[in-house]
Formats: sequence, C-alpha cells, structure tokens
Amino acid sequence: MSLEKVVLVKEDKGFKARDLIVYAVILLLAAVLFTTVFLTRDTNPLKGVKISVDGEAVFTYDFENDEYFKTAENIEIKEINGALFVTVRAHGGYNVFKILKSEREVCVTDSDCRAKTCTYMGVNDNNSVIHCATHHVKAEPLDYDADGGNIPFG
Repeated sequence: MSLEKVVLVKEDKGFKARDLIVYAVILLLAAVLFTTVFLTRDTNPLKGVKISVDGEAVFTYDFENDEYFKTAENIEIKEINGALFVTVRAHGGYNVFKILKSEREVCVTDSDCRAKTCTYMGVNDNNSVIHCATHHVKAEPLDYDADGGNIPFG
C-alpha cells in the first residue's frame, strides 16, 4: 500500500451519512419484524383442540363445555384423574395425547416413532401446534390460524 493511501485512510471519517442511513433502515426493519412476530400473538386461553390425521379431524375437545367428539374408529379415550388420554393410531403407529382440562393444555405423552419429537411439543395457547410427521398426526387449537400455510408431511 502506498503512503498516499495510508494518509487517505487515516483522514477518512469512518462512517459516511449513507452508511448510517442504511444501518438505521436495517434497525427499523428488525424492530418492525420483532413487533409483528412476537407482539401480535394470540395468547388467549384455549377454547378447544382438534386432532387430525392426514388433514382429517378425528377428535375435537371443547374446554368451554367439557365435551369431546370422536369421528374415527382409530381413537381410544381414557379419563384418569381429570385428564383425558387420547390414543390416536395412524400409519402403523400411535400417539398418546394428554389433555389437561383445568390447565387447558395438550401434550403428547407417548409415541412409538423413532424420533419422538412430538413428545417435546405442547399446545397451551392459540399459536401452538403439535405434529408428528411419522404418523401424519397434528393437534392444533380450534381457533388456530395457520396464515394459509400447511405443515407438510413426508
């Protein structure tokens, strides 16, 4: 590097006005995205939950009226200590959903798939979804709005 270039670099102010404008726009965009994603969530208590297999509803539970509807034969329901245990058999396997009535929460307590990632998921507000890709089973709030998107199975 020549001596002239070294002198020019030393005399440079660093940030130029257009650099600061670009950084300000990026920060503003990040703030808008944060607000949109995290502050507009529907965190109202669950009104109910729907369990579906291959996109077809097979079980629904209404927390408000303490009623459930079973629409398929591959569903077993047991009530133990105020909680409903719903076993869904699909695609050669099963998932056991635990519905806690008083807490208005749903979780998977057991599954026979290898990954068992669904056992780490839960539905406790209107933005949560449980899905098991192996068995094509999904549990979502009755009021769930997927923004037009679908969780692909496969």
